[in-house]
Amino acid sequence: MRKYLTFKNLVVALAVLRLAVFCSFFFSYGVDKLNDYPDSDHYWGLAKSIHDNWSFVNNEIVAKPEALTFNQPNAFRTPGYPAVLSVFWNFGDQGYIFIPGLQFLLGLAAVYLLYRLAKLIFSVKVAQTAAVLLLLDPTFLTVNFLILSDTLFIVFFLGFLWLAIRFLNGGPRRFLLLSALFLALTILIRPVVIYVPVVVLMVLIYHFRQSFQKLFVNVLFFILLTAAFLSPWYVRNYLDFGQIFLTTLPSYNNWRYNIGFWSGESDLAGYWQAAQAAYRAETGQVISEFADYADPANLAYYQQKTREFLSSHFWLAVKHQAKRMALETIDPRYYNHISQLYRGQYYDKGYSQLLASADKLDFIKHSWSMLLSSLIVFLLFVNFVRFYFVYFFHRRKMALEPKAVSALLLLGLLIAYFYLTGAPGNIERYLLPLLILEYLIFAHTLVNFKRLIKHG
Repeated sequence: MRKYLTFKNLVVALAVLRLAVFCSFFFSYGVDKLNDYPDSDHYWGLAKSIHDNWSFVNNEIVAKPEALTFNQPNAFRTPGYPAVLSVFWNFGDQGYIFIPGLQFLLGLAAVYLLYRLAKLIFSVKVAQTAAVLLLLDPTFLTVNFLILSDTLFIVFFLGFLWLAIRFLNGGPRRFLLLSALFLALTILIRPVVIYVPVVVLMVLIYHFRQSFQKLFVNVLFFILLTAAFLSPWYVRNYLDFGQIFLTTLPSYNNWRYNIGFWSGESDLAGYWQAAQAAYRAETGQVISEFADYADPANLAYYQQKTREFLSSHFWLAVKHQAKRMALETIDPRYYNHISQLYRGQYYDKGYSQLLASADKLDFIKHSWSMLLSSLIVFLLFVNFVRFYFVYFFHRRKMALEPKAVSALLLLGLLIAYFYLTGAPGNIERYLLPLLILEYLIFAHTLVNFKRLIKHG
């Protein structure tokens, strides 16, 4: 019996289980609603634009005909994910029903990449444990099914991280080149990592701190490569809009969401209505379409509003950003994403609402699974803090290879980066890269649990 209890057999069994649950989504949720999920219509519409004439415009799927920016170039989304989806337009306007199949396979590829990454940093046992944890993650499985950029993003993000650490572990410079390429592609898939090159530069400076020549060459090499790989999209935006920028998303999100978060607004819908009214009064523009709000013509206005708020309320913004980061650790509702696909129910409850509820026992009775979900995410955060505390102050207890120093620095800074940049509204799927990296740390804890207990 024991000969069948192998890691390979466990992975096969979990992959089959994963496939069975995945297939059930076709019946519980259905493919007819795939294109109606928030953001999916944008990706599918822009994929059509690429397929039809190699353009990237707000066609009839992305924007309504009455929008001012209808049939105008789109600068809110980046082209990475729509470019992949454009292939499926060869199967017609219902071609999106085949996308989940590809993304299921990409999900398995992400599991393999996490395995390779954990093996590179830690050990085979840690790699096996991390792979199992990701195979069991229900939210990652749900986004594999939906027309969302998360699955492709995770694959390229883990690919970038593996390549970067191969270089930091003494690999040839081609790994730095490839890591810059994969990072650029990851940014073009989802620009949430637009500032990650700064994190990489910090690690390179630390890694080569004892040799100015190597530091200068490798830092310059990485900067030039990343800029070169991203430059075609910057050039496109300059030619179309007369401005040098990657996407309007950061500036729009600051105005649309972050100023509301930073000011401590509990009613973001109310803030949004007030922000729109102020926009119309100050600009004289009467618009209501998302595509028009995301127009680069509004970049200066959004940036001005952000500067004005931060210049007057900087410490208030710091306070509420810290609160927002805390909510990501204790109130994320992460694992309840799957309930949408089975029951069409979206959980908007958490520990903050538990504290505010009049009947706490009744709240726990009806929302225990969500509370358990948030507890698990909180414990992952606690383990992340514990791991790096021990690493920095009691490193000898961990028995890690000396070459792992730069890799663990990069890993820790990336986790901190995702906490700092935040998930708007604590939306579950936006926490995926953060949680996957914490799975890697947690896998190390599980494998070395006995030794950790022994050495305190």
